[in-house]
Amino acid sequence: MNHESTRQQRPATKRAPAERMGELFESRRIVALMGAVVRLRLPDNLSTPRTVAELAALTTSHEDSLRRLLNAGVVSGLFEEVGDDRYGLTDLSRLLAADAAGSMRALALMDSAEFLVRSWANLDASVRTGRPATHEVYGQSVWDYFAQNPADAALFNGAMTFISGSQAPALATCYPFSKFTHVVDVGGGCGALLSEILRAHHALKGTLFDLPSVIEQARASGFFAELGERCTLSGGSFFEAVPTADAYILRHILHDWDDEICSRILSVCRSAMTAAASLLIIENVLAARASDRPTGAALLDIDMLVLAGGRERTEDDWRRLLASNGLALRSIHATPVGVSILECEVSA
Repeated sequence: MNHESTRQQRPATKRAPAERMGELFESRRIVALMGAVVRLRLPDNLSTPRTVAELAALTTSHEDSLRRLLNAGVVSGLFEEVGDDRYGLTDLSRLLAADAAGSMRALALMDSAEFLVRSWANLDASVRTGRPATHEVYGQSVWDYFAQNPADAALFNGAMTFISGSQAPALATCYPFSKFTHVVDVGGGCGALLSEILRAHHALKGTLFDLPSVIEQARASGFFAELGERCTLSGGSFFEAVPTADAYILRHILHDWDDEICSRILSVCRSAMTAAASLLIIENVLAARASDRPTGAALLDIDMLVLAGGRERTEDDWRRLLASNGLALRSIHATPVGVSILECEVSA
């Protein structure tokens, strides 16, 4: 799970505390507004400006209520008034259309989803107990919840696929993957990152490794259509075993889990690694001082607490976790998309 690439640190401004606090209170309403806008498919139906009556008919909506939503969208920068009771898109709302280049529709759907809103509403329970709020709300882990609620799982997977796809081109070219012969993307989802890496490094072979149900989705994704035998899709569990290679990728996997479960995953990877193999962990590396951390990374840390029981980690945290599992941090590579690539090796 990762949202940091989609959130930017705001420069400090000199506003009255009450004014700034009011903006913070409004932010949760804006997220709910965007979710409703996407579910009503307003960006898709406003490729050309339309009247409220036309939109109400297209979306089977109550006309006056729809007008009020559009007006709130105007104030929020999502829509513009282009005539008498007629509305059009802005650069912001165009990003919520299903067919937009770089569409952020999936994020709007997940961030406004009931399972996420209810979990965050119980943040205090997580702070008191140290457990994910999903245990308080649903009596189970978020992964078990997704297994029983495929519609919400699809929202989550859609958002993760968007984030992976938006980061993949930069990640594939900012690190010298060509020094390897075979890379395994462990828990690589539908393969957005691995397919970009293989396209950028033509002599490299790859294996996409994830749960069998995810691998079936990957086969249908089209990411690997032109790669032929250079890529193998393999189903399994990273809690049990991983395929053999000279490089392993764990992208936004370990931050989902506490140190105990991370150790299980790292132990499996360590068992498969030769002395010359590398483990590439793609995650945030938090600054030691909270005041030096980007807003997105700090809030993502709370996402991990509330939803999954995981956490974002500092460099010292990463070094300790790796050392306890027979691994050492060789280097940290900054990337253009905010996360870092931690290059790890088997301890001497």
